[in-house]
Amino acid sequence: MNKTKKIFLLLLLTVPMLVMAEADPYNKPDIVWTKNANSHTGRYVTKGNTVAHSISLTLDAAYYYGDVENRGLAVAGGQLFADNVCGMAKVNYTQPIASMLSLRYSLGGGVLRGNNEKYADILYTSDSPLSYRKFQSWILNAAVGVEIFPIPDAGFFIYAGLLLNYSNVRMDYGKAGPSGDWLYNWKNNSFLPMIPVEIGYQFKLKKSWLMNVHVGIAQGLGDNGTLNLDGYPHDFKARGTGTAAGMTGTAGTVTKQWWDGWFNVGITISYSWHNCEICRLRKW
Repeated sequence: MNKTKKIFLLLLLTVPMLVMAEADPYNKPDIVWTKNANSHTGRYVTKGNTVAHSISLTLDAAYYYGDVENRGLAVAGGQLFADNVCGMAKVNYTQPIASMLSLRYSLGGGVLRGNNEKYADILYTSDSPLSYRKFQSWILNAAVGVEIFPIPDAGFFIYAGLLLNYSNVRMDYGKAGPSGDWLYNWKNNSFLPMIPVEIGYQFKLKKSWLMNVHVGIAQGLGDNGTLNLDGYPHDFKARGTGTAAGMTGTAGTVTKQWWDGWFNVGITISYSWHNCEICRLRKW
């Protein structure tokens, strides 16, 4: 074997060994440095990555409740309607502020819809065609909230925050009896501050990649002509466009006792990163 072949064989054997030696630390559990020592262990590190800097994508199926639904307390007042099922997505950034506490910032959007047609069929009288209504809206929202992981080294979490929602609403009004066609349409822009609450469980997929499953509710903090989720209640003469704009009478001005909102269930995929040992000297 000549000298060149010996050198080539030596490199062939040495380089993989060096790569394996360099990669070995990455096979260990993720280490997260915290600002304060753990009250139980006295350590500044944890092997979990539940609370860490991360960016994530959330996909939710949602169920709208509000004025364009059955009457009474949401869902409990009657049957569920398939026309109220909708979907939304959001992008999140999570910032740790304590060993079991994170701030979550979110930007999202999607489609909301509702239809009380089946419910109105039961209550229909010849003088109440406007009791029929359905809507669909494109929504955009921004939220900030707190994630709490109450059980050390476990993925169970509780989230609560404040959300501001914008709805671009298209609503259809009125039917001349259960078999009639929709008589009017109306378009409007609505805003609504809301309180979103979630519970869920987060687990690790692989290094730095996390996934959670969650259920939640977002409850509106008002229900008037400007602050609503579904474009109802409103004054036809004051705002909006469409064939119903300018209508007179009390239609659209009476609201239920229960405010608008939605239930949601979904998943979140996150990519997280952690403080290295030298970063311990820096702030979060």
